[in-house]
Amino acid sequence: MVKDNKIPFEIAVRLQGFINLGIQKEQLMSVVVQAADQAKPGTDEWVRALLTSADRIAEDTQDNEADWLNLSFWYFLARFPHCFNESMKSAYAKHKDAYLKACAFSPYPIEKVKIPLAGLEFDTYLRKPQQGKDPFALAIIWGGIDIWKSDLQIHQIGNLLLEKGIAVLAVDSPGTGDCPIPISAFAETWFTSILEQMKNRSDIDSNKIACYGLSFGGYWATKLALQHPWLAGVVNVGGPVHSTFDADWIKRLPDATYDTLAYACGFNDPTNAFLAYCPELSLSKQSLLPAKENAPLLVINGAKDNLVQIAEIEYLSKQVTNIDTLVFSEDRHVASKNWQLHSQFAVNWLTEKLKLRCY
Repeated sequence: MVKDNKIPFEIAVRLQGFINLGIQKEQLMSVVVQAADQAKPGTDEWVRALLTSADRIAEDTQDNEADWLNLSFWYFLARFPHCFNESMKSAYAKHKDAYLKACAFSPYPIEKVKIPLAGLEFDTYLRKPQQGKDPFALAIIWGGIDIWKSDLQIHQIGNLLLEKGIAVLAVDSPGTGDCPIPISAFAETWFTSILEQMKNRSDIDSNKIACYGLSFGGYWATKLALQHPWLAGVVNVGGPVHSTFDADWIKRLPDATYDTLAYACGFNDPTNAFLAYCPELSLSKQSLLPAKENAPLLVINGAKDNLVQIAEIEYLSKQVTNIDTLVFSEDRHVASKNWQLHSQFAVNWLTEKLKLRCY
């Protein structure tokens, strides 16, 4: 973890991961320290400080993929961890604009795919490989409560998949980004709509569809593996399934994580109602575990995760019929210190499950 006494813990713990994504360390430290001198994360003052820095970086942004991607990160940082206020919503809009401009220069340009739900349509981002020809195998990928479809973590994993000849659909999970519904025990209707939409496309091989969920997004990935065993493969990186939803555990989450999870569940003012709500998310309580069958499942995490109980992996291994696990003994949530290693491992695992040759 990058250490500086001026930087709040919930930001400091993420900095090395941002640097590993390619963000310039000195610039990142300077911007975050300046913001921390002015306000606490999530406040209007904090967001405005980061927006000012991002707007300054925008002045030097050149018309190419790398520069626009870099700028998208700075606006992401201003809206992180969620759009709690109008300033964060403004940052998110600027972030998406920069990201889409970056992808216009990419060898894998974006096609916006509209997903219908409740009489409306919502954007997801489809990218297809340069090599091979359709119909393509597809990986649907999403993040957790604070990493969304246009963020660098999703983009870079998407690139790894595209290099293997796998099309990538980046989507927002419930309670985040452009997804119209909050986290609930029934919010997989969003993913069901996505799956139906993609299965009916002529350029996608409906027999070769996989899912990849990061952090809380791993919860939805696991749920889909149980509900749709026809999926070719499913990856859960650091997602909860059962005991993490106990109220006693939820109460011990860091404040920023607690507040973000509550907000994603639709609780603007976290109260005892939120704590009573969380246990309903348990896949065991929903009678999905134990499972008679499931799609091939890969579960990855760090043994020192303080957000999701590491015991979830052992529990899940005893409840399903088809599972591989990868645990890093000295790592934290989502095995972030080994992010690049396990991302490539997961992509190779999915390539095998999708029965593709390596390009």
